[in-house]
Amino acid sequence: MYATLRWMAAAVLLSAWAARPFSASAQQIGDAAVDTPCEGPVIGEIFVDNHTIYPPVPDSAQSANRIRRLANWVANRVHRRTRVSLIRNELLFTEGDCLDPFLIEESARILRALSFIADADIYPVAVSETEAHVVVDTRDKWTLKLDIRAEVDQRFRLTHVSITEENLMGTGTLLGAYLIERDERRDLGLEWRTPRLFGTRTDGRIGVGRTRTGRFFHESLTYPFVGEVGRWAFVEFLSHREDLFRYVAPAGSDFTHVNLPIRTSRAATMLARRFGTPGDLTVVGAGISWEDISFDDYPGGVTVVTGFDFSNPDTADAATAAVLGPHVNRRRTTRLDFMAGKRNIRFVTRRGLDALRSDQDIRVGTQALATVTTTLGSPAWASGDDHHELRGWVSLFGGAAGGSWVFNTELAIEAAYPLGGPGGGMRDVLAEAGAYFYWQPGRMGGRGASAGSPRHTLVLGLK
Repeated sequence: MYATLRWMAAAVLLSAWAARPFSASAQQIGDAAVDTPCEGPVIGEIFVDNHTIYPPVPDSAQSANRIRRLANWVANRVHRRTRVSLIRNELLFTEGDCLDPFLIEESARILRALSFIADADIYPVAVSETEAHVVVDTRDKWTLKLDIRAEVDQRFRLTHVSITEENLMGTGTLLGAYLIERDERRDLGLEWRTPRLFGTRTDGRIGVGRTRTGRFFHESLTYPFVGEVGRWAFVEFLSHREDLFRYVAPAGSDFTHVNLPIRTSRAATMLARRFGTPGDLTVVGAGISWEDISFDDYPGGVTVVTGFDFSNPDTADAATAAVLGPHVNRRRTTRLDFMAGKRNIRFVTRRGLDALRSDQDIRVGTQALATVTTTLGSPAWASGDDHHELRGWVSLFGGAAGGSWVFNTELAIEAAYPLGGPGGGMRDVLAEAGAYFYWQPGRMGGRGASAGSPRHTLVLGLK
């Protein structure tokens, strides 16, 4: 099994390297003609003003202001500002380019989408009729986070403890450690993520750790569509996890739960291409995915638990382990994946919706995406069963916005259809829908804070 996992990892990483795009210019829809004169001014210089988290507090004799000023000073000194080089690398333009208001708005939206940036604004400053400077104004978020959660269920217990720095030394790198313990699940792990792997726009992520029964590992490489101008996107991930699947014991048993050891390995890669212009895009993509679910430690690894004391299980007797026999069927499949969709999306900026102090970029328009996968080779579903399967997903989105309101709705449906297997017909049908309406009475027209920050927001949601 580990040999198969290593071969799959090598193939996925090789395809990721071969398909990698490196520059923003390679992403833009429509190739600009070389040496075409600008219709407007040329960008002379780009000035980046990377503000820290908290603004200075005015001097005051009041003790509350003195404490607040001291707290802000300490926080700003502990926090390392996002590096200017990282902010510059996220921009869709550089010195010498034609000044394009759309690329300025897209660049600001890309910066605001970063988890460690609280707010970003980009605006031009005219120098002459043929030249303009561009100012990039950003404000950081507090990124050192300690998260402790507990619950009281017959007894007090910690269920989650984590410490994470989401902008390590101003590089945008996330580094964290965590312990999650809830019933049969117990994860002790480390997480690392960067939005600029090897200086490219590729997002890299790695996580490792231990569970109650073994270890887990996951990694991913994601080259996203860059804003609305990106033409190419690529995703790859690989994961392996050794864990427990919990069954509730029948009433009257000497124990309350039975744990079945399970090993799950998954890998996937997909390359996608967009055609058209921003606001009227067609998306197509193709890839391959693989899944292997096994029960190599059955029956010797089956355990029983009394109450919720999953830290001290007992080995199950042969009769109890035998009851799980019909559920122990290895699942191993390789799938060919196809994706297509239509994206008619633009963005409006609002303040005071989900983020109280920062601007949010809200999608409006429509989007429809469909994915179909089919199994390859000889899939294994159960003993003696190797039928093929079609599986599909459909995702629909619609959104609209007025001067003081925003509405959006989403619908997702998935289903599977066995080809030649027993039973026939559609199965595993799952649908999920949601709709949200925001109303800000008294909001004036305009963008972000310039619209006059509303004091109240009414939110209605249905899911």
